[in-house]
Amino acid sequence: MEQKFEEVQTTEKRFEGNYWQWIKSELAGWDATPWSMFWFGVSFQLALFLMNPINVTTSITFAATVFGLLCVCAMMVGKSVNGLLGFISAIGFIYVNWNAGHFASVLDQTVFVLCIDAPLMLKWRTWVKTSTPSCATSTPRVGCSCSPSSPSSGSACSTRTPR
Repeated sequence: MEQKFEEVQTTEKRFEGNYWQWIKSELAGWDATPWSMFWFGVSFQLALFLMNPINVTTSITFAATVFGLLCVCAMMVGKSVNGLLGFISAIGFIYVNWNAGHFASVLDQTVFVLCIDAPLMLKWRTWVKTSTPSCATSTPRVGCSCSPSSPSSGSACSTRTPR
């Protein structure tokens, strides 16, 4: 059995606005599914938060969980703002786990921050990447406008939004 891999040409595009404009652009244009999942999770966590004693630790845990939920939803739709959201969530969980003596969880969150979140946040202007699939293979791609009978020799095909 032969596997065919498509070539993907990636070009970096630099965001030209400020950090707040970038965050706003990253949180815009999502489908209803990730927002539904986010608000379901927030509602569930809010119910748990309000049914128990409220103090500094539970408040930080709730905030870290909300940012963590938004981080996961951002990853689901391919938005790179998940680096910032994950960083905020991790800081909250590091604080809570340190005070609870859960040092393995502190180490886990620290590794996430150092290996994933920090590198993403340092290059926030170039987090936007545009991928253009190539039609060099004979297998047609969903959303690719190249015809399977006449693949272009290594040139990138134009993608279209599926209906």
